[in-house]
Amino acid sequence: MDKKLFQQFYKMEESHWWFEGRRKIVRYFLKKFLKDKIKPDILDVGCGTGFNLINFSDIGEVFGAETSAIALEYLEKRGLKEKVFFTDLPDLQIPKIFDCITCLDVLEHVADDETALSNLRKYLNAEGVILITVPAYQRLWSRHDEAAHHVRRYSREELVKKIKKAGFKIEYLTYFNTFLFLPEAVFRFLKIGGKSGSDLFKFGKFFNFILSLIFSSELFFLKITPFPFGLSILCVAKK
Repeated sequence: MDKKLFQQFYKMEESHWWFEGRRKIVRYFLKKFLKDKIKPDILDVGCGTGFNLINFSDIGEVFGAETSAIALEYLEKRGLKEKVFFTDLPDLQIPKIFDCITCLDVLEHVADDETALSNLRKYLNAEGVILITVPAYQRLWSRHDEAAHHVRRYSREELVKKIKKAGFKIEYLTYFNTFLFLPEAVFRFLKIGGKSGSDLFKFGKFFNFILSLIFSSELFFLKITPFPFGLSILCVAKK
């Protein structure tokens, strides 16, 4: 991922509508599928600049895995470096087993994602849970994907096939970021991008609040039924 994107993430991930909306949805499913665990050990693979390690700390004991030296600089600024394993996908090497692994918009960066999924499974205990999010639809490929060094975007069918091949049992799967699908698709087709081609625009507080409210409101419906389309896919699977 480009250095400028790490800088953007560090500055924006606490309050930007996209990060905030995704985080609320992920938190709900983490709590739902870990409700029987007392202080579970959680590994956030590809933890980036580390805000999720802070945000998820009320759910369990959270560790990170990261390979970027640039990201480690920001993790150190947040005082999180000691909780992060410096290791890479697909060749993850960690001296610990976890109750849960989160892999949030990470697999699309990995050339050999099938091996990565198989290796992640090794670091879950017998009842372990993995929560994955990935960008959806290859036809929505844009300059943002290039700036983020993505290898692919996923269809539901492709993700399901690879997760099952790695030996996981899927518990829940849905598209999400659905309510904003149309404007975002238009942005991508028109090749509109922010800094370094990224989709991460900095909005004013009011507009950012509205977008966050729209995105976060999806959770009400996701508690009832999965979505049939969206800009991203979320999957919860068990070992």
